Parts: sequence; C-alpha cells; structure tokens
Amino acid sequence: MSSNRVKIVVLCAGPGREFDILKKPRHLYHVNGKVQLLRFLEPFIALEPPPPSYRFVVNKKYESSFKAFFKRQNMPVEVVVNHHYNDSSIHSVWAGLSGLETYPGSILLTVGDECFHPKTVARIYRDPSGFSCFSRSVDGTDVYPFVGILKFSTKFIPLFQDKSYLNKDFYTDGILKNYFKRYPTSSVPSLQSGYALGLMMIHLIWNVALRFPKEISFLDGHQSFTDLDHITQTDEYKNSRYFRVRYFIESILLKYSFKVFFLIYKRQYRTIFDKIMSFIR
Repeated sequence: MSSNRVKIVVLCAGPGREFDILKKPRHLYHVNGKVQLLRFLEPFIALEPPPPSYRFVVNKKYESSFKAFFKRQNMPVEVVVNHHYNDSSIHSVWAGLSGLETYPGSILLTVGDECFHPKTVARIYRDPSGFSCFSRSVDGTDVYPFVGILKFSTKFIPLFQDKSYLNKDFYTDGILKNYFKRYPTSSVPSLQSGYALGLMMIHLIWNVALRFPKEISFLDGHQSFTDLDHITQTDEYKNSRYFRVRYFIESILLKYSFKVFFLIYKRQYRTIFDKIMSFIR
C-alpha cells in the first residue's frame, strides 16, 4: 500500500473532564513548553511524501478552539464533530471514517493525545500491508496490540462500523478483558471511555488477523513521550499556584460530592421528619 495517498484521521473528541478547568481540550495544553497537539503533529509534518490530507474528530464543545489552533498554524485540515460522544467513544471512530469508503488510498487512524517517535510514524506510514499495527504497546509496557495508531486500506472500514461495539454486552467478554488486563471479569467499562475504545480496537485487530492473516502486519515501534492523561503533567498546572490550588479543591469536591450530597439529603430528610413529628405531637 503506497504512502502517496494516506489520509491521517486523528481522534481528539475525548472530553478529558479534569482538563475542562481552563475551558480547553487536553490537546491544547502545554507540556514542556509546547502545545501537546503541535508536538503530536511534528512527526507527521516531517513525513515524505507528506500526507495529502488530515481529518480531526473533535467534541462540539471545543470545535472553535481546534479550528482557531489550526488557523494559527496555517494548516488546512478538515475538522469533523462527534455529536454522539455522550453515547460512546466508538462514535468518534465512525465520524472519522465516515464517507471514506471510496477514498483512493489508505487511512492512518490515531489518537491526538499521544506523541510518537518520528521513526514509529514513518514506519507505519510507509508499511505496504493492507492493515498495519504495532504488536505491543510502543513503550514496551504491555503485551497486547497497540491501538493508538493503525493504518489500513478502505476495505477494512466496514469492520470498524460493526454495531455490536455499541452494545455493553460485547464488553463482558471475559477473554477480551482478560487479554486487555484492565478490568476484572465482573466489570464493564463505560462506552464513553477510552478503555472501551481500546477494547474495541483490540477485538478488531484480532478479527483482521483471523480473517485476513496475509494482509496484516505487526510492527515494532518506539514512543517519544507518554500520552497526556492527567492535568498535573501540563505546564499550566506546574507554573500556576492558583491553578494547582483550584485543581486540588475541585478534585476534593468532585471526589466527595456524592458523600456531601448524601449528607445534605439525609439532613434535609431528618429536618422534614422532625417537623412531621412535632406536628403530630
């Protein structure tokens, strides 16, 4: 599969709720002096031949923020919105691949909150296989297929669109979860979570390996930076005492909000009960 017509599809719709403190998506925070999304883009911009087009899948809440960022970078990218993220993160994949069934080339699907080594990006970008992925986490910490970056021909798009991925029963598959080693057998991940998306991708890779063993290629790679999971990794957090204090307070409130609500409810209930008893007396 030639790299001359590889469309880059980047998933950036994950809300990253703790990052909402500054009213911007995690991808636009700074890490070590640089916007995370710009660091993510650098190995793709350096590719030869350059990718002909990019598509970014974003959350409606931050659509204008992403468009403003790309305008400042003078990057003519396509921005599409996942309007159903509150239902499932799987919809981000569907939004990213929508209408590409007849694209005259292949698709490189990745996530915008992870940064990869330029050699990792170049290797999968130029791999001629019909379906390319990395055999394990690119930082070497896990043994399951790495799902953060895939490349495939458009013939595989229908596999991503399997509606069973929207069914919670799918994620109760003990074999799938035991392989992923993130959830006990009795647990079911939220369909909005990145974990559900990861499980879906692993299942899809297995499906391709079983049905098209001669077309799939498992590669080795290296990750430059860890993915941006926590706001404490950002410069905004590290460089602002106000921000750190505010985040600490909001974290405590969020952590104990249910307990506080329960206590308030219990107190109100007792007050009403006392009034009723006094009336009876």
